[in-house]
Amino acid sequence: MVKKVWFKISSSEDSDSRIVEIYLDCFEKFSTNLLDFVVNQCDSNGNTAMHYAISFYNFDIVSVLLDSKVCNVNKFNKVNFRYVQLHLVTYFIQHP
Repeated sequence: MVKKVWFKISSSEDSDSRIVEIYLDCFEKFSTNLLDFVVNQCDSNGNTAMHYAISFYNFDIVSVLLDSKVCNVNKFNKVNFRYVQLHLVTYFIQHP
């Protein structure tokens, strides 16, 4: 249930960084382990909220995730892309 809600609020093209930040604050108040788990959890393609934020150029969410201090910046998805690599691929697909 948490996973479904998390990806719904954090990982769509129109996600709002203020809402993401509110959720992260609540998770952190409950437990830093919970915060770490949620921020770094993957969907079925191995993507995290950070992968989606970068793909959608939502750098406000990127900032919120980095500010959480638990975001694993070296996480690969199932096609072995890190966040920076995904940004480059997305950019070149959108700007041929």
